[in-house]
Amino acid sequence: MFLPQTILLAPLPFLTVFFSLFIQDRYVEPSKKLSLERAVKIDALLDQSPEFSDEAYQQPVLTEKASVPGCETNEYIHNEVVENLEKLQKEMTGSSSSEVV
Repeated sequence: MFLPQTILLAPLPFLTVFFSLFIQDRYVEPSKKLSLERAVKIDALLDQSPEFSDEAYQQPVLTEKASVPGCETNEYIHNEVVENLEKLQKEMTGSSSSEVV
């Protein structure tokens, strides 16, 4: 039982060293010689940058529309909560018409 594990795990240190050397040669050394300004110009010339959504890297909780739970006990409090939520949404989005879901 010990022998198969040793055989399968023996190459891992060598693969780790090989991968480290590969990354060093492929990315670290060229980045020392290429300035940031020049890299930006090269990227602009290639014009292969994908278009990303403004919400692409946000957590889903932050991109969901706000919802208001039903408040059956006090209609005044419910209306006040909805008004405050609409006010906050207008401030955050900058739009005049926001819909509460």
